[in-house]
Order: sequence, then C-alpha cells, then structure tokens
Amino acid sequence: MKRRTVLAGVLPFLQGTRWLDQLLLVNQGEVVQKRFVGIAEGETTEIAVIDDDETTVSSEHEGQLGQSPGEIPPEVATSIRKTYDSIQFHVTVDHHNSSFKLFSRTGTMDYRTSRALYSGTTVGTTFRFRHLS
Repeated sequence: MKRRTVLAGVLPFLQGTRWLDQLLLVNQGEVVQKRFVGIAEGETTEIAVIDDDETTVSSEHEGQLGQSPGEIPPEVATSIRKTYDSIQFHVTVDHHNSSFKLFSRTGTMDYRTSRALYSGTTVGTTFRFRHLS
C-alpha cells in the first residue's frame, strides 16, 4: 500500500475525531461571580467578591486592592499571601443550556482558577472552554 493511500484514510479519521471531541467536551458559559479568598488555620476569608450587582471587599484589604479588586497584580497577591496560609481565585460560571454538546455541563458551577485568569475575566464575560478534569 502506498503512503498516500494510508494518509488519505487516516487524515479524515483524525479530523472526525477532533470534531467529535469538540462536539462532546466543549462547554460554554458566562461568568456570573468572581471570588478571591484567603485561607488561614482552616478559616476562609472572602477578600473580594464581585458579581453583577455589587463588589464587596474585605475592609482589611481595601487599601491593597484599591479600585479594581477584579484585577489582582502579582505583587498584590504576594503581599496578601503573607497574611494567609493560601489564597485562591474562583470564578462561578453559568453554563449555557443552548449548546447541543452531549456531555457539556449545565447549571451554575464554581471553578478554582489562576490569578491570571481571574484577573483577565469580568463578570458577564461569555466564553467557551474545555473542562479537563
């Protein structure tokens, strides 16, 4: 069998697999809330909570976060990290039900994320993503 024949048979299969992967695993949603939390000695403190209606910032960290608690620069995160055992960034996503994806998620789910992604999204942002775990 010639090499071209093999490639002609394999390439459509690989492209079909990629299409099937997109069909089954891609989610769509809208960010409805962002939370920045600190954890110390088992206690969780909400440092900043941002949703469509309001933004709440812990009085202890108002000076550090300033006017934009939705965007946390690395130096601010490092400074706040000194107060807590760990800090975490969360986004709450309302998954769109209009998708025809077979295994896509529906409803509202909270995801732990990186500081960069937390800072790069705003409440109301709609996006597509693949849930890896």
